[in-house]
Amino acid sequence: MSTRTSKLALSVGALLMAGSVWASTTATMNATAIIQEECAVGNVTGIGFSALSMLNNAAPTQQNSETSATFDAICTNATDQPQFTFSSANTTGTDFRLGTARWQGTYIPYKLYTDVDGYQQAVTGGVATEFGMMGDGFMANGTTQQLTLVAKILAADKVGKPTADDYADTITITVSWNP
Repeated sequence: MSTRTSKLALSVGALLMAGSVWASTTATMNATAIIQEECAVGNVTGIGFSALSMLNNAAPTQQNSETSATFDAICTNATDQPQFTFSSANTTGTDFRLGTARWQGTYIPYKLYTDVDGYQQAVTGGVATEFGMMGDGFMANGTTQQLTLVAKILAADKVGKPTADDYADTITITVSWNP
């Protein structure tokens, strides 16, 4: 057996000295990915004016009603010129208004603002625009951002609307970008 082991050891040693018995070759493969520009909105909270103050000391109120709502928006990093469009279900125009099912044609107009203070230019319904002004804007940076809409019913728009009922509207939010 020791002669056999010696012959095997000599054979392995000879192979090692002669070089490897394994051959090899190399190839490369490319890996690629494309990130498309895209945006999405969701997680919307409702605009709730609650019970409107319509009268004050036996006269129409002189106070505006104001509330806010939020929604989440996200665009891939560096998406070009994301813009938001807000549309009211109760109009085909550029305004926003609350309506009632019982009193057809009775509406309470309201305004939307994309700045958190609600003092900048009001949103024009159905028109795409950048979100916010003066540092309150939306950045296409790949992170989800919670955006605030401020809604106001002006005191003058409550005058002459004494019909007691529940008023509602549905706002459609669309985000678009320049591909």
